[in-house]
Amino acid sequence: MFRKSYQSKVKLLSDFILFKNDHKSQVKLIYSILTALAVAELNYIMFDLPLALLMTITLVVHEIGHYIYAKASTAQPSYPLFIPIPFFLIGITHILNIPNKYLSIISLAGIFLSTLYLSFVFLFNLLIPIYNPIVLIMSIIISIVFNLFGKDGKTYRKAKQNLV
Repeated sequence: MFRKSYQSKVKLLSDFILFKNDHKSQVKLIYSILTALAVAELNYIMFDLPLALLMTITLVVHEIGHYIYAKASTAQPSYPLFIPIPFFLIGITHILNIPNKYLSIISLAGIFLSTLYLSFVFLFNLLIPIYNPIVLIMSIIISIVFNLFGKDGKTYRKAKQNLV
């Protein structure tokens, strides 16, 4: 019984998250990780380590949010790719075959998870101060504003208009 339960959870993880057995998927995952590391390195060159990690992890969480919600809605997402450009954080997750009823939630998933992550960091920072609280508050505000008025917000508004 335990073995059957364990196997079903492993199957769920292998089907749902990032673990794949084929060589092509593993290469794409490694490429995704390397592009995230390139973004982290570029941020580290321009900023201090804690801020570079905060910015990079927030971007990774944002893109993984799109990926997970797309997988849950039976769409076909690719692994996120990150583009290292100075003073910009750009992540891309290509998603194919998105059912129209899930388009709005997939576009908001990144905003939701990155804001949740930054809120958690803010609360943790109250216990163990690493960042200036103003930096975290500004990060949360900037993340929400840029995403709601950027591509994700535009996709969300367009999907909502098409459903009405």
